[in-house]
Amino acid sequence: MEIKIRNVDEQTASLVNKVAKKKSLSREEYLRQLLEKETALYSRSITLDDQSKVREHLAFQMKRNNYLLEETLEVLEELTDE
Repeated sequence: MEIKIRNVDEQTASLVNKVAKKKSLSREEYLRQLLEKETALYSRSITLDDQSKVREHLAFQMKRNNYLLEETLEVLEELTDE
């Protein structure tokens, strides 16, 4: 698909050209990558349902980590008491 952008400020266009050149990219490729990175944020957005699942998993992992830390502390205390 072809996208054309008109009426771009001259300074902005010049800066785009400089950045693209610095990255050893054509202006077209630089802008394509920029658009892909920007839109990737939206295509990977997490739904509310997914967020709650993530929260549940994190809460479970935190409880598990706390348990393991407590067990480790107990073992260390036993070793230092000997």
